[in-house]
Amino acid sequence: MPKRVIPLTDVQISKAKPKDKNYKLTDSNGLYMIVTPNGSKWWRLDYVFNSVRKTISLGTYPITTLAEARSKTLEYKRLIRDNVNPSDIKKEAKESRKIKLEEKKFKDEAQIHKVIYEWLQNKSGHLRDITIKKKTQMLEKRLLPHFAKYNDRGFITSSTPIDEISRKDLVEVLKITDNETKDTVDRILSDCKGIWLYAISKDLVENNIIANISKKDTFKQNPVKHIPKITDENILKELLVCIDNYQHNTTIKQLLKFVSHVPLRADNLCKLKWEYIDFEKRLLTIPRNDMKIKDENLPPFELPLTNQIIKILQDTQAYTNNTLWVFPSPTNPSRHINKETPNKALKIMGFDDEPNGKKQTLHSFRGTFRSLVETHQDSHKATFEVKERVLDHQEGNISNRAYMHKADYTSQIKPLLEWWSGYLDEIKHR
Repeated sequence: MPKRVIPLTDVQISKAKPKDKNYKLTDSNGLYMIVTPNGSKWWRLDYVFNSVRKTISLGTYPITTLAEARSKTLEYKRLIRDNVNPSDIKKEAKESRKIKLEEKKFKDEAQIHKVIYEWLQNKSGHLRDITIKKKTQMLEKRLLPHFAKYNDRGFITSSTPIDEISRKDLVEVLKITDNETKDTVDRILSDCKGIWLYAISKDLVENNIIANISKKDTFKQNPVKHIPKITDENILKELLVCIDNYQHNTTIKQLLKFVSHVPLRADNLCKLKWEYIDFEKRLLTIPRNDMKIKDENLPPFELPLTNQIIKILQDTQAYTNNTLWVFPSPTNPSRHINKETPNKALKIMGFDDEPNGKKQTLHSFRGTFRSLVETHQDSHKATFEVKERVLDHQEGNISNRAYMHKADYTSQIKPLLEWWSGYLDEIKHR
């Protein structure tokens, strides 16, 4: 006569203490509990399927109660009766949970705001901080509000996965932007192209929906408007004389004299450091990482210094020799000058009259230089590449850049800048 099994009780289970080795508390229908030396209590079920003895775990006590363990036992017994292996069902359920977790993780990583911020972080090594900041602000203002949810403090809590954003969705957003700020559509579209290509590289989306958006056919076409610049020699003379006679602040005056001869980008100009100036070698050298194009394969930006530039720097040094910056802030010498300060000075001097060709900003000096050296090509005979290198315009074609990235144009730039400094002196003294 088989031994009668007395079912377990909750009291018996709760009073079960750990021993030196695992031991078993038997219930019924193949259900039992293993009590481990560390006090854990595991439910197990022994069963036979296709003449093979098997064991399956039903969880731990008290998370899985005695009643729940018995209920699972009956459920699994019914499966066995129907010729279904409970272990297979459990494996399928585990795999299903794994897939759901992976899908959740994928959807979490694919949220458009996370993709955008990761893309911006990836670009930070190649673009200036100010450029990254502007891109971030533009995307946060013009794109993300259409796809993200925010908490009461204005932080994004979630956003639409990038693979769920359709071409139509994006076009509608850009059309809103087109109506409000027409000049930013090109920038957003360009950034979205990069964002989607980045998402493709991360296997977060399969198709680049930007490739199917025709800017010409979809959005309003605005006439191209170039940055105003002075190219008339009579007006240029007036500008140069006004700069020489500027009395309000010496630093601003010296900066404007300098940029007339050395057409740096406004950011590089305002952040110019004395350590970049080598008077003995008569050379200006700006580390590549400080330039707009940060390609580590490119050499530092170098420009030879003409006699006129050396004189401007020596005069400037008398005022700012003890500062880090060549052009320190007029209000706080420990900081570099703000680019809007000399722009305001140009306005005060009267050079804000665009209709009459008399508008000039810091950035305009680059256009003035490039336009006039092109006009007087016969006088200096500098090549296209040399004229472009003065402005640090690099070859856009990646293949060409790979072959030419070590080319040294410094010696070829010298005669062009000497001509330019002489030309400015000639204009000023006519």
